[in-house]
Amino acid sequence: MVSTNSLSSYYEKFLATGEVKCIDDEIPFEIPATWEWVRLSNVSVIQEGPGIRSFQYMPSGIQLLTVTNILEGKVDMKKQTKFISEQEYNDKYPHFTLKQGDIVCACSGGSWGKSALFNVKGTPVILNTSTLRLRYFSDLGCNLYLYHITKSSFFKNQLAEQLSGMQPNFGYTHYSKVLLPLPPLREQKRISELIEQILPYIFKYNSAQEILNNLNNDISIKLKKSILQEAIQGKLVPQIAEEGTAQELLEQIKFEKQKLVKEGKLKKSALADSIIYKGDDNKYYE
Repeated sequence: MVSTNSLSSYYEKFLATGEVKCIDDEIPFEIPATWEWVRLSNVSVIQEGPGIRSFQYMPSGIQLLTVTNILEGKVDMKKQTKFISEQEYNDKYPHFTLKQGDIVCACSGGSWGKSALFNVKGTPVILNTSTLRLRYFSDLGCNLYLYHITKSSFFKNQLAEQLSGMQPNFGYTHYSKVLLPLPPLREQKRISELIEQILPYIFKYNSAQEILNNLNNDISIKLKKSILQEAIQGKLVPQIAEEGTAQELLEQIKFEKQKLVKEGKLKKSALADSIIYKGDDNKYYE
């Protein structure tokens, strides 16, 4: 339980022991008076997947949720499919079965911190190693609000601060320490509804921004190529008849080469030129 005193410092009281400690250094911002700061474990189920081993895998049966199946904001059960037998599922793992609306999280490797709402219909799917689920203890919380919290940098930074070692591996202990700003239920729902309305515009803007970024990254190369192409096709500057022709220039070059051969500065082989011309049939010949 988190509360404030008359000096507006934040304290956390552990109900089991009565211990009280100041947590001002953990509170990043002020919240409305009707809200409360809570630990995730106080309001949500945090269930880790069982340690199912590879020798338990079967070609078919009950599918396991793996880290690979959890994308950013989406569950894809077609990626890296793993199964256990229905008999083993019934005997050991029915309480790990995922429900519609569960928040599933990837807890290890490069995918750590990714979360998605589970909305896969059909045959049962159960948690597996390095995955966990979150869900409010009752209908007194809005799961969609909790899901959007898990997508925030505020949430992920709290996990990152607990990171130790080169290989990220999170579980109940880490998630249970995360602080949440908890609004009243109706406000949670209003916040979630507004986020859902805004998100399509964010995705649309993001897509347009990516196109613009790619254009900015490529424009110098493409522009240079385009200008050079115009230049070598005689389209970059206007044609001025008074400036002469390339044929006249070639005659001057030929005369200069003959002069250099006579002076012994060029070999006679340099005079073995070819001529490219356009025939009456509009084809080019050499």
